[in-house]
Amino acid sequence: MQHKRKLVKTKYAQIGALAIQWELKKLSAPNVHIWTINHIIKRNNLVKKPQIYEKHNKPYPKIEVTAPNVLHQLDLVSPSIGKGEDNKFFLANLIDVFSNAAKIKLHKGKRDIFITEFLVYAWQTLGIPKYLQLTMSYHLKAQIDTQGHLVML
Repeated sequence: MQHKRKLVKTKYAQIGALAIQWELKKLSAPNVHIWTINHIIKRNNLVKKPQIYEKHNKPYPKIEVTAPNVLHQLDLVSPSIGKGEDNKFFLANLIDVFSNAAKIKLHKGKRDIFITEFLVYAWQTLGIPKYLQLTMSYHLKAQIDTQGHLVML
């Protein structure tokens, strides 16, 4: 039981029977079956019920879109065509949230220059928006200056 209590106090630790069995093996203790460990945990009232996530009801920032070119959303879809490093293509998508007008282009890579070229290409037709919303994609990294302007992708 001291192993269970030790694991519970450790941040991000696994605290189930498998974790206890692993800790016992590391200490060269005799092999104890999982069902035995579970039985001991239950007998000593050490079973913890999972905590249910509580919503914090914080308002999510939302941009009021009342006209075209207020908000564009940019997404970069990962490799979808071909196999191998030389055949990876990425699909860049830009959508105007108000009008649903879209521009899509296939790129042979995910380098910043491709995304910049795509934005220039798309904004020549759609117009430049007041806000650009990027996906949480690891491909896209934006830098904002002190006035809040997009400086570099």
